[in-house]
Amino acid sequence: MKLPIALVLLLSSSSLSMAKSKAAFSSEKIFSIISINEIEQTAVLDLAEKPKFVYAEMLYQVITGKATLSVNGKTVSDLLKKSVSQSKYRDEGLELMGEDGWELAGTLAREINYGFEFFYYFKKQIN
Repeated sequence: MKLPIALVLLLSSSSLSMAKSKAAFSSEKIFSIISINEIEQTAVLDLAEKPKFVYAEMLYQVITGKATLSVNGKTVSDLLKKSVSQSKYRDEGLELMGEDGWELAGTLAREINYGFEFFYYFKKQIN
């Protein structure tokens, strides 16, 4: 967890009484004082603001002229997997994934014997 870096302070016993204020000034240096509550609140905000994602993979494979679509992922519903696998074209599969809230994150294409494959990688925000 990243916390904001605070200026490390060396406070003498006489300046501890000023700890309630935000800044204490001396003739030599300026001291910045941050309470532990402010740091804890910042840490909670940082954790709350970071989105969490789940991922899925769709494979579009054409071998000897026959196209197949399939979706892999722990969080992909069985209904969506079935709908995508029954799609005739890859844009239908991509459209179904988008309608279910999945965002295309990357694509990989490769040639294989007697055909080719497209790997589509998706992410979906869960919080």
